[in-house]
Amino acid sequence: MKGRFLRSQKTHASHSTDNHKKKLSKYWIGIAAGCVGAIGIFSAIMIPTLSKPSSKNVLPDWFYSSMSKGIAKISGWEELDLPGKYPDLLVGEELFTPTHDTIPEEEVGDFLFETTLTGYDPTDPAYYTDRENAKSCTTGADVYTVKGMEPDYLVAVQYEGEDGFYTYFPNAYVPETLGEFATNLHLKENLKIESIVYEAENGKQNYTIADSSALWDIVFANTSAQYSDPNDTKIFSQFHSDLSIKVSMEIVAEPSASISISKNGYLFTNLYKTGKLFYIGEENAAAIIQYVLDNGQVKE
Repeated sequence: MKGRFLRSQKTHASHSTDNHKKKLSKYWIGIAAGCVGAIGIFSAIMIPTLSKPSSKNVLPDWFYSSMSKGIAKISGWEELDLPGKYPDLLVGEELFTPTHDTIPEEEVGDFLFETTLTGYDPTDPAYYTDRENAKSCTTGADVYTVKGMEPDYLVAVQYEGEDGFYTYFPNAYVPETLGEFATNLHLKENLKIESIVYEAENGKQNYTIADSSALWDIVFANTSAQYSDPNDTKIFSQFHSDLSIKVSMEIVAEPSASISISKNGYLFTNLYKTGKLFYIGEENAAAIIQYVLDNGQVKE
């Protein structure tokens, strides 16, 4: 698996195929919408505008007037952190995006490849309408594995002239099953429990647990549980958190995430930066909750 990242990697970031351009186009439009996502109406207007640029390759007057009136604030180049400046990294054929977090050097594994990253100034109107002529900067970068993780799911990047190691991950990754997700990210080994909250009939109860490994064996017992899209409101409306396990995962620079269980058989997590929903069954859900109630220590 590691071998596929070593073939001609040095030129992946600088040589664009038509297919990759399409991927980046969709991706950058998503970033643009995200920058102004705080104002729903503004985002709704902006997306179709970006997908259908004017023949003059300039944004409409309302874009500039909105900016001057303070309706939306788009960070300039100097305001962005390094991952914000260089948000696209190709690993093999997969587009990786940054977590914006760093990991200690002792967590960094083997050297994979070197590449050149390109970043664009989001305040330049050409950034949205004529990418090839937009203001851009490039930087060299070395890409490494992260210890305890496969490079398909997480890599460490050291920018040229910088000391830190930033993590990048495949934002589009969607596991087919809970077992695949737990195995690929080595969740049993990498997760640390911060707190546990049970929604009892008489109010919330906080627990700590001594043996997390035994709990993870039960949480991830249904390895064949199928992934469901949490954006499907018909499915997600059936989920109600009865037990929430707050976790951290230092290896992927995940300081705060959760795994939540509903009595009607759903497991939801926002691990790995995006929401994921699995149907584990009512029996498995009941077993998880009961284990915490029987083996957890009540925290006042």
